[in-house]
Amino acid sequence: MSRYLLAFLVLGLWQMPLGALEFNWSYEIGNNKNSACEQAIRDEAYVDALTFCHKDAEAGKRDAQVNLSVLYWYGHGTDKDYVEARKWLRKAAEQGHANSMNMYGYSYEKGLGTEPDLIKAANWYEKAARAGNLHGQYNLGRHYERGLGREQDYKQAARWYREPAAKGYTSAMTNLGSLYFNGNGVEQDVTRARTLFEKAAEQDSSVAMANLGIIYYKGIGVEQDIDRAIDWYEKAARQGDAEAQNSLGVIYANGKGVEKDLEKGVGYFRQAAEQGHTDAQFTLGRLYKQGLGVEQNYSQALKWFSRSADKWHAPAIFQMAVLHTNGKGVEQNLIAGFYYAMLARELGYERAGDLVGFLEKNMTEEQLDHARKVTQEKFRQLRNKQ
Repeated sequence: MSRYLLAFLVLGLWQMPLGALEFNWSYEIGNNKNSACEQAIRDEAYVDALTFCHKDAEAGKRDAQVNLSVLYWYGHGTDKDYVEARKWLRKAAEQGHANSMNMYGYSYEKGLGTEPDLIKAANWYEKAARAGNLHGQYNLGRHYERGLGREQDYKQAARWYREPAAKGYTSAMTNLGSLYFNGNGVEQDVTRARTLFEKAAEQDSSVAMANLGIIYYKGIGVEQDIDRAIDWYEKAARQGDAEAQNSLGVIYANGKGVEKDLEKGVGYFRQAAEQGHTDAQFTLGRLYKQGLGVEQNYSQALKWFSRSADKWHAPAIFQMAVLHTNGKGVEQNLIAGFYYAMLARELGYERAGDLVGFLEKNMTEEQLDHARKVTQEKFRQLRNKQ
C-alpha cells in the first residue's frame, strides 16, 4: 500500500491551471466629473448609463467606450451582450486603452462574442503588454510558457513575467518562480524561486503556498523541514488547492515525516477528488476497493475510478476493466471489461495486456466477436471526438 501511494507524491512544482488567465475589467470612473455617463454609473443607474455612455461613445470618447463595453459585458442595465461589448472594446483599444487590448484578447481566448482563437488572443495580449498593461504582460507570458497561440518559448515567458512580478503581480511571481525552480528559460535558481513563492504566498496565492510545501518537504535548496512543509500545504489546502490536498493525503496515508493517519489521508484525498483532481480520484477508488481507511465499497470504488477514467487516467481505466470483469460494484459485463482493458492497453498500461489475454481465452467466440465490434466502434467514436 505504501509503495502505491508514494507513486503519487508530487515530484515537481505545479502552476496556475492550464488556461488560467488574469484580467481586471471595471468602469473608468473619475476622469471626467462632468460626465453624465460616469455619474449614472456611480449612482448605479445603469439603464440611464447606457443612454449617456452610448452618446459619448459614439462621439469617440474613449472612457465612455470602455464604460459601455463594461455595461454590456456584465449585463448592467441590459442583457449580457459580448458581441456588443467587443465592439466597444475594439474602439477603445484602437484609441490606445491598454486594458481594453487585454480584454479583447481575453474574449478571443474564451470565445466570448466570437469564435475562440488563441493566436488572435496572444496578438492582443502582446499589444496590451507592449502598452505596459500588467495583465497583458502576464497573459502573454502564460501563452509563451504553455504554447498557446505562440510557439512555446520559456525565455519569452520569463521576459514577460518579470515586470508584473517585480510590481507584485501574484500570478506572475508564482509562474516566474516555477521557471526559476525548473531552470526553464532562465538559469536555475531555487533560492530566487523560493523568494518569489514567499512573496506570492504573502498575497494568499495557494499555488505558491503549495510549492513552498514541496520545497520544504523535499529539502530543495533548504534544510528539510516537514513541519514547515505541512504548514504550507495546509494553508494552501484551506484555500481549496486540490494539489495541496492531494499531497497531504499522500503524506498522512504513508506516514512520511508524520504519524501515519490513513483516515486523515482519506479526508484530504476526498477533498481533492471532489474538486476533480485525477490522481486523488484514482487513489480514493483504490482505497474503497481495498477497504483501507474506509469501509470497503466497490460501488464507491467504481464511482471514483470512473471520474478519473473520464480524464484518460490509464490505471483508472484498467480498474474499470477489472470491476466490470469481476462484477464488483457493477453487474458483471465482460464486453465492457474487454473494452476498458483494450483502452488501457492502447494508452500504454502494461497490466492491461494480461487482462485482454485472459478475457480472450475465457470468453466464448460469440462474446469475443461482439466485444471486438463494440470496442472498435467505441474507439472510432473516441477518435472522432478528438
